Amino acid sequence: MELISVIIPIYKVEEYLDHCIKSIVEQTYRKLEIILVDDGSPDKCPLKCDEWAERDGRIRVIHKKNGGLSDARNVGMSIATGSYISFIDSDDWISPDFYEKLYRSITESNAQIAASGIVWAYNDHLQYDDFIYDRHIFSAEDALKTLIQGRGFYAVAWNKLYKKSLFDGIEFPIGKLHEDEFVTYKLVGKATKLVLCQKVFYYYRQREGSIMKEWSIRHLDALDAFFQRNKYLAKNYPKLYVSDKVTLLMACVGFFRECSKLEDCQSEKKKIRQSSKNIKFNIKELCMLDRKSLLNVIKGKVFFTYAYRYCK
Repeated sequence: MELISVIIPIYKVEEYLDHCIKSIVEQTYRKLEIILVDDGSPDKCPLKCDEWAERDGRIRVIHKKNGGLSDARNVGMSIATGSYISFIDSDDWISPDFYEKLYRSITESNAQIAASGIVWAYNDHLQYDDFIYDRHIFSAEDALKTLIQGRGFYAVAWNKLYKKSLFDGIEFPIGKLHEDEFVTYKLVGKATKLVLCQKVFYYYRQREGSIMKEWSIRHLDALDAFFQRNKYLAKNYPKLYVSDKVTLLMACVGFFRECSKLEDCQSEKKKIRQSSKNIKFNIKELCMLDRKSLLNVIKGKVFFTYAYRYCK
């Protein structure tokens, strides 16, 4: 068995932290290096981290000044010594056999990334992903295709086990919201083989008032990430480039509509509208699209032609 480094960034999750850490220390796969990164949390989280370290010798604690999720993850990676890397958000939890099955899937398939199924955990119920694939081994191109579609290998860092070498030259962007959108596609694109384990579960807690639930201008960081992804695909995976352009155009529509619900967003709306103009399709590319994608292109272009009339 090889060492897996589990990195948990921690900030103001006092109510949920014990549940998260307990689900990790009780894993059936025992060879873990558990790195708790206290990102300057002002509650009792720092104390809880130290108490857990006293109870389990596999736990290492870093106390640092608040720098955000990306900075905490990067700091954790800088001291990680495992052959594999995993990230768990500190208000979530994982099934007892999470690492055992992901590690086995990677080693048996000679893959570099294994992804689990995701369960959306609400206060009163659990929602399981109802899109099930009939296979579990993917090439990088096929995995990226599911990522673009918003399923399968979702563009999140936390439900996966990675070969550590994939992170050579890659860090999470400091100061950005939707930081996973800037990084996940690059990691998937570097892999030669990936495994999807949909019967192993990562429990993604849905909290009211979460920064990811309340829309703000900061969410436009995701649109920047989508443009970077499209540029990356054009260079490295051209077969996916055109379909991703359709996704990008529809993302512009969605973000424009969200901005229109807020006050003082004229400059952001103008920027999105201008960005949409730069998403162009030639005849050959349009002929490659299926009917649904072609209709989305038409809808997107028509929308921005009359955007300021529809969205005051």
